Amino acid sequence: MACLFGHKWNGCKCSKCGTTRDEQHDWDLCRGECKRCGKTQPEQHKWVGHMCSVCNKIAIERVTDQKVLADIAKSSYYGEAVAKLHNQSMLVDVAKNASSEVTRNLAVQKILDEALLLEVVNNCEYMETRILAAQKLPDQSLVQSLYAYVAKNDYITYKAKEAINKLTDQALLADVVTSKSNADSKNAQSVVRAEAAYRLTDQTLLAKIAKKVKDLFILEIIVEKLTDQSALAYVAKNNCFKGSFARTKAIERLTDQSVLEELIKDKDIDIQMKANKRLSALK
Repeated sequence: MACLFGHKWNGCKCSKCGTTRDEQHDWDLCRGECKRCGKTQPEQHKWVGHMCSVCNKIAIERVTDQKVLADIAKSSYYGEAVAKLHNQSMLVDVAKNASSEVTRNLAVQKILDEALLLEVVNNCEYMETRILAAQKLPDQSLVQSLYAYVAKNDYITYKAKEAINKLTDQALLADVVTSKSNADSKNAQSVVRAEAAYRLTDQTLLAKIAKKVKDLFILEIIVEKLTDQSALAYVAKNNCFKGSFARTKAIERLTDQSVLEELIKDKDIDIQMKANKRLSALK
């Protein structure tokens, strides 16, 4: 009813009822859209080289210079720019310095030279990218060291646990167990060390840890995996572990009867009983 006697046109749109017509559009040429009614058409840029002088849009398809492609890739997420990069040194530059993790990782995937991959591993500040580069190297000891570093130094617990799940090097796992974690709470720190302890199987390392670890929760995990009689005897006889299940668990795994006979004389009645029970079971 508002426009019964005619529309009041403002270009392509009636200012009274909102009806539109296909004429007198107010085009945003770079967006290809009418500012009034939203009608679309193909974008029309004013290209100066590879960049529009009006909206600064970059046309990757217009770029061939490798350094320019690298600079574009580093500034934001431009997977198309990385796809056109083939200069290995430029790819290293992007892998180390691009602001987007996706772009950095795309660049790493295209690096073929081992020495250049090492350059990324040793000098990139982004751990995810360093790990990706190390995974491409024949020598996997580097990536194992990076996993251990993350486990010990990442304050985000789930990231530390993910790294531990990828750790297979027993010496590095032992180092995580005995090192102070940077996790965001004492409880989280203990969880990180426990995850590493569960993955330990080397008896020599388990025995060493049993004799020096202070965290009783970790000690209990270690004792359950331990077969070394000397280390088990150390834990079973050590009063520092009073109140911990570690002593009783150690007794349950002891086979040395002379140690058990010694423990029957312990001041702790519970330890006496456990040692006597274990000794009887062995006879």
